Amino acid sequence: MPDSASNELALVKEFVNEGKFEEAFQHVEDLEQKENLSPEELLRTLNYKSWSYYGLGQIEIALKITQHLYQKSQELNMPLFIEKI
Repeated sequence: MPDSASNELALVKEFVNEGKFEEAFQHVEDLEQKENLSPEELLRTLNYKSWSYYGLGQIEIALKITQHLYQKSQELNMPLFIEKI
């Protein structure tokens, strides 16, 4: 994983842990715009995006993203990918 994406994902995780869901969401959106994310980076962005929506009270959207995360993890042969926050 490139250092810049790794550092950005670490920052997003910190924002989620601190309850700064809007900041986390914005950083995830920025990361998703980057090309060439590794499979792990892609799954981590989906995970944090789901947590951000959940923290913002948008449970339905969070569940849809979690379902997409599960499907994508199956496609990438990384079953049950969930990163503990």
